[in-house]
Amino acid sequence: MFCYDLLDIFFLNYCPVNKITYLLKLADEYQAQGVLDLCVEYLKQIPKSKENAVKILFLATDTVIAKEDERLNSVRQQCKELIKNMDVSDILEKSDFKNLDRGSLESVFVERTGVLETFLREVRPQLIGLLEYCIYLKLGESDIFRCPQHFGTSSYNKKAKIGLLQRIKSCSVCLEMITQLVSSSIESKKSHVYGGDCHFDKKIVSVIQGFERIISVPPTLPPTFTFGAAPSFPASGFAFSASKRSKV
Repeated sequence: MFCYDLLDIFFLNYCPVNKITYLLKLADEYQAQGVLDLCVEYLKQIPKSKENAVKILFLATDTVIAKEDERLNSVRQQCKELIKNMDVSDILEKSDFKNLDRGSLESVFVERTGVLETFLREVRPQLIGLLEYCIYLKLGESDIFRCPQHFGTSSYNKKAKIGLLQRIKSCSVCLEMITQLVSSSIESKKSHVYGGDCHFDKKIVSVIQGFERIISVPPTLPPTFTFGAAPSFPASGFAFSASKRSKV
């Protein structure tokens, strides 16, 4: 069981997180197990949040001695869970993001991309289905022209012969039907016939086409992605002295 003395307790409660970078490098260079143990306990106990998740993940993966320590597996996983639910802009603005190793970056973004792709795959048929139903409902009215190639001529048969994606790719008349549908939903420049704060417009076609492009792209980092160098170990940045030994 890990035994704490007064120095340990002070370290775990008052040591700034930025100093852990230097201590982990010290432990890695001198194989100082005592220093490593303190750093591991610190990283396990410090509350994780979206504000510090990138920093802590960096600390838990930057040095060989930390990266290979299985006691930090749970720390790394907690950080990744937080990061994958952060806005990309918030992730990128973290100073330690560019210094993460490639494995950590890929792990974070593959998980994040997987969550997003799953969501998009669920939203896509719902959105297309809603648009199809809107067209179906409006075909009985005179304000939408019926495409004779992809819809039956009978007023009782309002079902499309092929799917919406195929129609908007190849048929200008079906595209015009969507334009007419949008126009029929607008009472004036500032008002729609239906309520709510969100409304669809002519961009609905490009949105649906965008779904197809996004979910067909594999979740990998671009080959031109570059990684920043890890922070250099300072000559003096933390009041600590040690000789090359296995225990501190």
